[in-house]
Amino acid sequence: MYVHKANAACKLDENIWHRRYGHLGIDNLKILVRDDLVDGLNFDVNKELEFCEACVKGKSKKSPFPCNKVKPDREPLELIHSDVCGKINEKSLSKGEYFLTFIDDATRYVWVYILKGKHEVFAKFKEWKKCVENQMGRKIKILRTDNGGEYKSNDFEQYLIDEGVRHEYTIPKTPEQNGVSERMNRTLVEQIRAMLIDSGLPHRFWAEALSTTCYLKNRSPARALNGKTPCQALMGKKPTVHHLRIFGCVCYAHVPKDERRKLDPKSVKCIFLGYGSEVKGYRLFDLEKKRILNSRDVTFDESNYEFKKEKDVVQTETPTIEIMHSEEWVSDDDDDEQLDLPVKVSERVKRAPDMYGEWVSVGHNTSDPTSVSEALLSDDKEHWMDAMKQEMSSIQENDVYELIELPKGSKALKCRWVFKKKILSNGSVERYKARLVAQGCSQKFGIDYDETFCPVARFESVRTVLALASQRGMMLHHMDVTTAFLNGTLMEEVYMKQPDGFVEQGKETLVCKLKKSIYGLKQSPRCWNYALDSSLRELGFVQTSGDPCVYVSLEEFVIVAVYVDDIILACNCDDKVRKVKDSLASQFKLKDLGELQYFLGVKVVQDTVKGQIWIGQPLYIENILKKFGMEDSKPVETPVDPNQNVCEATDECTLFDKEQYQSAVGSLLYLSVKTRPDIAYAVNSVTRYSTKPTSQHWKAVKRIMRYLKGTLDLGILYNYNGSTDFVGYSDADWAGDINDRKSTSGYCFHLGGGPVSWSSKKQSCVALSTAEAEYMALASAIQEAVWLRKLAVDIQIDCKGPLLLYEDNQSTIAMSKNPQFHGKTKHIDINPSATG
Repeated sequence: MYVHKANAACKLDENIWHRRYGHLGIDNLKILVRDDLVDGLNFDVNKELEFCEACVKGKSKKSPFPCNKVKPDREPLELIHSDVCGKINEKSLSKGEYFLTFIDDATRYVWVYILKGKHEVFAKFKEWKKCVENQMGRKIKILRTDNGGEYKSNDFEQYLIDEGVRHEYTIPKTPEQNGVSERMNRTLVEQIRAMLIDSGLPHRFWAEALSTTCYLKNRSPARALNGKTPCQALMGKKPTVHHLRIFGCVCYAHVPKDERRKLDPKSVKCIFLGYGSEVKGYRLFDLEKKRILNSRDVTFDESNYEFKKEKDVVQTETPTIEIMHSEEWVSDDDDDEQLDLPVKVSERVKRAPDMYGEWVSVGHNTSDPTSVSEALLSDDKEHWMDAMKQEMSSIQENDVYELIELPKGSKALKCRWVFKKKILSNGSVERYKARLVAQGCSQKFGIDYDETFCPVARFESVRTVLALASQRGMMLHHMDVTTAFLNGTLMEEVYMKQPDGFVEQGKETLVCKLKKSIYGLKQSPRCWNYALDSSLRELGFVQTSGDPCVYVSLEEFVIVAVYVDDIILACNCDDKVRKVKDSLASQFKLKDLGELQYFLGVKVVQDTVKGQIWIGQPLYIENILKKFGMEDSKPVETPVDPNQNVCEATDECTLFDKEQYQSAVGSLLYLSVKTRPDIAYAVNSVTRYSTKPTSQHWKAVKRIMRYLKGTLDLGILYNYNGSTDFVGYSDADWAGDINDRKSTSGYCFHLGGGPVSWSSKKQSCVALSTAEAEYMALASAIQEAVWLRKLAVDIQIDCKGPLLLYEDNQSTIAMSKNPQFHGKTKHIDINPSATG
């Protein structure tokens, strides 16, 4: 639904249309006008194009050899050409490195998919085949490809046989036999190159340029079709092109009323990236929030290019066009053009706004570098160089490896540098960390490693320690073990190449024989845990039976909780804490962080005067809201809309980008299990649709974020005068999931006035009554209660009498007191028997 306000009768400069059409040649532009192949295109065909530097740089080629070919008459989908192009020298925004083309021989219509690897070819072919055959009502008969391994797998071949598709291979080293695909790939790459040069956009936008190029190619005359466009040849209608705009130009997207406050601007400055393939609208890049968005209401400035230097911009008279609601762009002829849908399946147009962290470094220098060269070219190069030197110093101090000749028959693992800024609770940078990491993905089981399991403290245990500390007046201290994994002794013989940037001169052919575990090896966490466990036991600490990473010194009553290299100490005597710190520091290189303030993304506030400890994640919530473009959203009072029933996706639903949906849900899930039990049910509900999310599901996710916007500073408060023993609550709904009618169990246990353990999960079987649903929920709560009581005994929590567990269903209470099952409940008498 779009219309432009400019006078339709006004002829625009041919150079403008040349750039709008992705640098299409003047001959093809004239064919479009002369033969009336599209609607909305108008310019003086007697004029020639001005010199275009972007075309010369992007499309320069050698003179062709003469070629005479006769194109046989074919039906649409009778013969499909396919090829994979890549590896592209820079990853796209969605980390794609290849693209896959499908070209219909009869109509020259092209479909494009972005791939992260060639292993995705088979899955994308099945996806594309199902879509295109369903829309066209025809069957693919022949698939012509080269001899690439991605097309020759057993599964691929068997699938083609089952579907009755003949697979034609080209003769090795004769790309001419698949010339349609080869020529199309060259054309697409040339046009991408020209568009990126013209717009000044970084190379990471190549997939966006490819999508736009494919869109334009299907609306451009094809020599094999005697001047017709692929759209017209395939669908019988000439396409409309009045909505085309110059790729990479500046534009302004209207902000909907419900997404802005009263005095906020009504539009945001963006970069035009192309045309929506699953929604009717333009695909834009929000310059302020660094996110991709789709908008139907856009004002374009085709003379302005944010990423191109002023001197490089082609100065032409370019009109400013405003796109508004109407019926013009989404007319019936566009409904026939739904075959464009597969073009962007792997980079779906309907996606959640995200920060595109890998690109943000171009404009803001806030992301972490991904390589040594990138680190040394950044503004923080001195910090990163110091961090690398510190890491190598730690490696030398711990005698991690020695240089030797690689033994015959052995292989040396590759290694790489990983860079990370460690952020304080106030958002400032505490320090720059550079970690040398072995690429353990190349290790072989039984040769390079054996056991790999390594425990970490459960956060329920950490919260229990915090609650106990508030009651006992204990102070919480925090320590971080520097290069922890380097302290573990390696049992296997493992060899690694010398680290980038620190290859010793004159010893370039030697490799590192590892003596100690190093980050990246599969067994490194286990080796480090074994070293720390041995040290704590030597200091008199006893491992609790409830959590292997919580230790207690009964003699001095000091509690230690370990999460990999982060150590929490709880004690009411500073001398005892100092003694433990000094003992550990004598064995490991530690960083004493003082009183606990920030732990695994959780902010901790200790008030010894009031006897209170507060935990929350306000900074983490802010980052979530910013990442998904919800920082300016309007808050709501509840995380779930009680009047909205969310169901599974149907054929009529608009699918949402799965990767972005899962990213958002994963972020919320981490929050819900750490400090926000109030969103546990809401998050559990949206996780059920992660495999096939729709726009309705995304709306439910955004509501949770809007709730968090209004409750940013909510957290958990533990008091000295709170409950001295665990108090639990159990509940369940009945047939709450409208898809399978399963119920949801929930429980919450309090200690010290605040929750320490909670859960909201869908039950594994269908309950036939509320009593059954509540009974199964009660069983889950009792299982957790048994574990909590075991932990409580180990850390000396006063447990007087049985643990108090509240349940509000009288039938369930009666069943638990008198577990004599009868015919109506015998089908649940196995798992919930713990209630007896």
